[in-house]
Amino acid sequence: MNPGREYDTRFPGDPDTDASMRPVLIGLLTILAAVLRIYGLGRDALWIDEYFTWRMVNPGPGHGFWEQLLDNHQNPQYMAMVWPMVRDNFSETLLRLPACVAGIASIPLIARLGQRLQGARTGEWAALLMAISPFHVWYSQEARGYTLAIFWGLCATLILLRMYDREFRHRDAALFGLCAGLSVLGNMSALFLLSAQALTTLWVLRGRPRGERLTLLTALLTAALLVSPWVAKATGVLAFERMLPGAVVGEALRGETTFTMLGWPYTVFTLLYGVSLGPSPAELHWPNRMALIRAEAPLLAVAGIAVLGVLVAGLVSARRRGTLLVWIVVPVLLLTALALRNIKTFTPRYLAVILPYLLAISAVAFSRLRGGFRLAGPLRIAVIVFIALNLVSLGNHHLRSRYAKPDLEGAAAFVAETGRPGEPVLVPVVNRIFALYYPRPEEIVDFDGLAPARNRSAAGEMLAVKLAGLRAGWIVLNSTWVLDPSNYWIELLPDLVDIDLVREFPGTMVYHWTARGDDAQNPVPATESTE
Repeated sequence: MNPGREYDTRFPGDPDTDASMRPVLIGLLTILAAVLRIYGLGRDALWIDEYFTWRMVNPGPGHGFWEQLLDNHQNPQYMAMVWPMVRDNFSETLLRLPACVAGIASIPLIARLGQRLQGARTGEWAALLMAISPFHVWYSQEARGYTLAIFWGLCATLILLRMYDREFRHRDAALFGLCAGLSVLGNMSALFLLSAQALTTLWVLRGRPRGERLTLLTALLTAALLVSPWVAKATGVLAFERMLPGAVVGEALRGETTFTMLGWPYTVFTLLYGVSLGPSPAELHWPNRMALIRAEAPLLAVAGIAVLGVLVAGLVSARRRGTLLVWIVVPVLLLTALALRNIKTFTPRYLAVILPYLLAISAVAFSRLRGGFRLAGPLRIAVIVFIALNLVSLGNHHLRSRYAKPDLEGAAAFVAETGRPGEPVLVPVVNRIFALYYPRPEEIVDFDGLAPARNRSAAGEMLAVKLAGLRAGWIVLNSTWVLDPSNYWIELLPDLVDIDLVREFPGTMVYHWTARGDDAQNPVPATESTE
């Protein structure tokens, strides 16, 4: 018995079973993907995670390339790629370029994956869905390694499927180990996918000759050895001893666990529609988030039903649904376990590596349609809604400031042009990013080392301490939920000082204030605490 026969890619009754994908169509879809990812690549200022990439490339005197590479346990490959480009040349475009290139290069790969799973039509649909994927476009324009992890993960998956379907070869095993390792070095979260693929490989190895089992196990070991220095680093940083039975969870990362049961459907929704449909990520941090969700409930319900219909239809028809489900479910469960033990936060971007398999299942459903898009049947309606909402989300990403990255560059330019030299600029949370764009960083007053305010009184006291003794100045509010989770500062600020100028930028509020009466006496230096 040949276990590989279980994974025959033929689809009975499908006239496209033996057809080849149309190279011109795949080329056009790749060009479409390039346009969507290059447009606006350097438009937005860096945000918090991207700043970490910039800091790894510019750590200051005395820190060299190899030291930084070995110290970066999240995105070492990405850091190595941008090091020669932006080391002495700050540029948002260049810093994001590797993510963009990896995103574009993934289109032909997912087309090949779809073809191998179910035939030419599935491959073409998969390429289209990834080309217009709002989630994939977003992370193709972010200076982190998520699209690198997806790209190399697709390479590894294609090699692995080839090994499942025919006799194992040492060359394929070595290539799989290399690509899987590079995927993890793109972003450490790719370990979730590698763990899932190790499970399906153990299942496929049942009954295989001993030589084939050793070949593929060697490939998995190769990947593990390649990433072992960075895994060892991550083990020390993330305190994996919390996984031990009886270990005390306590405070870690951002306080209480970030996992809720709503995290699972939210993750699927985000992966398939991006972060630009419904409430924005910033809005979901504020106390009124449930009101925002209720206001958009009809849209979210329609979007959710469409996703459910497409995924169910795809799973029913998929030839490798067991394998695909393992590659999706196991990473979700692993991240859930880490979040429950307060080792890692539960966020959709840490599951970016499962995006191709969700899109592949969706493409299987799309490929079952015949006769165009004439109105007939619930599947056609689900497909139309799914595509339409992806296009809406894509438009929101590129055109609506509600979903844009916070504009700290615009805020810094406004304060620099409008303010008087020497005026203090209070910048909670994002002071280091603001300093990248502000020409007088010595004027920045940070809030480093402060714990989040637990109530209204604590929030007011935190703000009052930073304002005390200052005659006038600026305050830039961005991502303030880190220190002010209940969003008290905006309503408390007018009670503490006089506001004479307000300017709003995407994701950022800028206020100019003056002190009242005795509050302005004995001013403290504006350089009380700086970057």
